[in-house]
Amino acid sequence: MAQTVKLTRNQLLYLIRHATTKADHEKLAAYYREKAEQAEARLKKHQEMLRAYENNTQSRKMMKSPPHPEAYCERLIQANSEQAKEYRDLAAYHEEMAKKVGK
Repeated sequence: MAQTVKLTRNQLLYLIRHATTKADHEKLAAYYREKAEQAEARLKKHQEMLRAYENNTQSRKMMKSPPHPEAYCERLIQANSEQAKEYRDLAAYHEEMAKKVGK
């Protein structure tokens, strides 16, 4: 697992506004990679929950009309998948900036 980067909201905003060094951009890249990993963990959790709901025949018998929990899980899976991608893209941006600044 990547290094853990703990930033307060104010620290994060300051770093975003004032990132000029290789270290600044590497710290932001690590922060976003960690956020992507967290989103991917939530995605996996919701995939497991979806499978569990799909296998619960008793619940399906009792609730014949929508909303079904599976739909919520599917939306959360999609949202976390998109969020992980966005965080990975932000990490890649700052990795590239770190290379450019480091030259």
